[in-house]
This record gives sequence, structure tokens and C-alpha cells, in this order.
Amino acid sequence: MNGKIKMKGQLKIYMQFPILLGTLLIIMNIAVFTVSVKAGALVSVFVAAYILIVVFLYFHSRAGIMNELISFATQYGQVQKNLLNEFIVPYTLLDSNGKILWLNEEFAKLTGKNKKYCKSIATLFPEITKDKLPKEADSEVAVQYGERDYKAVMRVISMDKLLEESGLVELAQENDLIALYLFDETELNRYIRQKEDEKLEVPDIVGKSEDDALKELNAKHLGLKKGGEEASDTVPEGMIARQEPKAGTKVEKNTKVTYYVSTGKSEEKEEVTIPTGLAGKALSDVQAELQQLGLSKVTIEKTKSEDVAVGKVISVNPKEGTSVSKDTEVTITVSIGSGDEMVSIPNVRGVKAADAQATLEKKGLIVTVEEAYDENAGVGEGEVYAQTPKAGNRVEAGTSVTIKVLNKNAASNGSGETQNGESVEAGQWATPEDVNIEKPSNYQGGQVRLRLVQDGDGSQSSGGKVILSDKVLEFSEKGGYNVGRIVGKEGVSEGTLYFDEMQSDGNYKVLYQYQLEFKQE
Repeated sequence: MNGKIKMKGQLKIYMQFPILLGTLLIIMNIAVFTVSVKAGALVSVFVAAYILIVVFLYFHSRAGIMNELISFATQYGQVQKNLLNEFIVPYTLLDSNGKILWLNEEFAKLTGKNKKYCKSIATLFPEITKDKLPKEADSEVAVQYGERDYKAVMRVISMDKLLEESGLVELAQENDLIALYLFDETELNRYIRQKEDEKLEVPDIVGKSEDDALKELNAKHLGLKKGGEEASDTVPEGMIARQEPKAGTKVEKNTKVTYYVSTGKSEEKEEVTIPTGLAGKALSDVQAELQQLGLSKVTIEKTKSEDVAVGKVISVNPKEGTSVSKDTEVTITVSIGSGDEMVSIPNVRGVKAADAQATLEKKGLIVTVEEAYDENAGVGEGEVYAQTPKAGNRVEAGTSVTIKVLNKNAASNGSGETQNGESVEAGQWATPEDVNIEKPSNYQGGQVRLRLVQDGDGSQSSGGKVILSDKVLEFSEKGGYNVGRIVGKEGVSEGTLYFDEMQSDGNYKVLYQYQLEFKQE
């Protein structure tokens, strides 16, 4: 180790005590001189001899004492010494530069070196260069000695911390030791190489029929498993379009290769461009623009903003000006203001829709307008007859408020029949009002399934609670259809209503989604 060793604590006091005693003897000798010069001279001889002996012993023995202390500290306890020496794993101690300071019997037996060997570890293992030695964290290096493979694990031992805990000595400079362990991985590496050699290479089955692929794989002791179907612009319908794992991959014997059958070329999807200038507009206006383009998969995200007014759009994703297919999911981020202001919901019953929307937005509320019909509305055409939450409630700025606007044609499905929805009992969680859905722009007039997904009980493509199924919907002149009230899960305040249309193959495809709110009756 480099750097001077200094004493500290009680050890320093013990080592310096004779010198302090010599100082006291000198003072006493001066006092004797004042009484008798002859006596003082005699005492001076003894004091001088004592001081010379003390100083000689202090400086002559100091290095030896320190070495003994260090030796004791590193070999503390015969049990610890024997454990390290007889440790079945080859073990050695290095200084911070990689010089060997000590090695146990297993390390000496492995390398054929005696215990006094004190050269650099790189002379035995060239892979362990100085830059590979750990500074703080542990490190591992793969090495070879003779014909065997080893993993050298190195761990830093801070001598400063060890000596500090002892309270006896301290180092003038930082000094660390490195403990190095060797683990024999020869057999493990041999086993890995052997298993690798035994692995089979997966053949290329893309473009082949299922029967041909099965025969080829079985001949190589591999299996086949269908993963599904997918469109392909390059592989004919009915042939294998994709495989997992890919051709050329090494796998274990009897591994099953997953394949996907081509359904032919995919239909070209019509693309539209997301308009520019949406940021800063009212949420309802942006939703209307996207709906007119056929972008029906829209998700609303609310976020706090001190710069953008409540109910105004902050951004859309994908960005404005981006060309996307009509089935692309678009996320609208709308401002709810600072989010720490409470407002009272004004009463807009009997007010024209545009005026009601302006009044609510001035209060910092996000407005959703729904056109519906109620024979007991008691208001004129185009006027608000219901609102949720109700007027007078105090809510946080940025809360969504839905207003129902009277439209005599909105509740009819074309035959004059009104959709009543589910009956709601006290205590149930349901939509506060009838759900009036807009006609998706890509609806082709086929059979419809409406699914309510709440709290992870389904996904965009499947699952959830079926509200209606296998029914052709006839929308009003303004594109509305009254589903009625919907009962949801207990304690769940939000949900997504998916509009699925049956395709020619008999499977349903998601066309649109509506965000619903639920409250306890």
C-alpha cells in the first residue's frame, strides 16, 4: 500500500506518553536546580539519559509497532485466518495497482506459485489489466489459465473504513485493497457449447402451405402452431405469411414454430390530413372537425395549464398537418386551467345551445352538447332542457358539463320508436341521462353491436358489457340515435362505449368510441 500511516486516538496518546513524562521530568529538574545545583546536575544526567532512551525507542520501534498492528488487523483471529487460507475458492488480495499482496492455498495450488509471489495479477491473467480493476463497484472478468475457463470476481475493500472503525490508526492517503475470487466455469461453458451444438436451425416456411411446412418441420424434429391470420402484400392468400422464430434461429428440439396465414393483400386505407390551427379552439369544435374527416377514434385527455383557457385545445396527437388513415387513434389534449379553482354551474335550461355553451365556457367548464328529444322537456326547439352535473353544484374549473338540446328528430330511429335503454334502480351506477350517439362517418349500414368497457373488463377489440347486438341502426336526419340510459359497474364513474359493425366475414370491427360518465342513482 502507498501512503504514510498515522496514529490516532488512544494509540497516539499511549505512544506519546513517555515523551510527555520526559517533559514533566525536565520541569521537575529545573525545580531541583533552584534548591541545589549539585542535586539538579545529578538529576539532569538521569533525565537526559531517560529522554534519549525514550526518543530512540519511539522512533526506532514506531515502524515495527505499526507493522504489527497492520498485520494484526489483516489477520485478526485465527478462525478468520484459517477460513481465508483454507477457502476452497482460489482467493487473493491485490493492492489498488493490481499487485498481489496475499494468496490462499487454493490460489497457490491453481497457479503453481508460492505464497510469497508478489507480482502484478496481469502476469498470471493477462485479461486483468489495470483498467479492468474495480474503482468502487464490483467487477467481473472472464479469464483463462491453462486449459480452463474462470470468472474472476473482484471486490473493493476500503482500508480507510476498516482502520477508521478500529479507531487506532489512519492513512495519510486513500488506500484500497481488491479481493479477487476465481470461479471455475470450464464445465459450464463446455455444457453451454454442447447444448448450442445440439440446437436445431429453424427452416424458412414463409410462402409455403401449412401441410408442407408441417412435413418439413417434423422432419427436423420441430413442431408447428398457428398464431393467426394477417394481411400480406407479398404472400398469396392461404400461404404462410410470417413465422416466429425466424428462419435460421437456433432452437431446442421439439420447439413449436408459430406461423401466421396470409389473408391476401390488405385493403388500401383512405388517408386524411389532420387540420392545422386546432390548438386554441374549443374542444367541441375540434371534435366536430375530426368527425367530419372520418376520424372516429378520438380520446380526450385533460391537463392543467395556466396559459391556455379552460376548454380550449392544447394539442392533438398525431400532430396537426399529419396524414393518417381514418382508423388512426387521435388524442386531443384540452386545458382545464390551473385546476385549483372552484366554480358554481350556472342554470342554462331554456337557453339556446350556442348561448348556453358560451355561458358555461366563461365559467371555465368544458361543454359537451348532445341533441335529444324528450316530450316532457318543456323548452323550445334548439334549447337546453337538461344538464349534467346539475345547476348549482360547485365543481373544479375544467369539469366536463353535458347539456341536452331539444331536437324532435334526434330521439327517433326512423320508425318513430324511442330507445328507452335500461331501467335504473336506486343505488345503481348509470348514465345520468339518455345516451344519444352520433353516427360514425364510416358506418356502412350493417348490423351493430354496442359494448360498454369499464375498469379493464375488456378492450377496444373485444370484451365488456354488450348493450345491443346484431341490430341495424337507423339514425335521425342529424345523425343521432338514442340508446337510452346505460347501467354500469358499481362504483365506476367512467366508461367507453364501443360502436362495432359486422363485416362480410361475420366478425365485428370497431368504428367509433364514446366516453361516458356514470353516477349513483
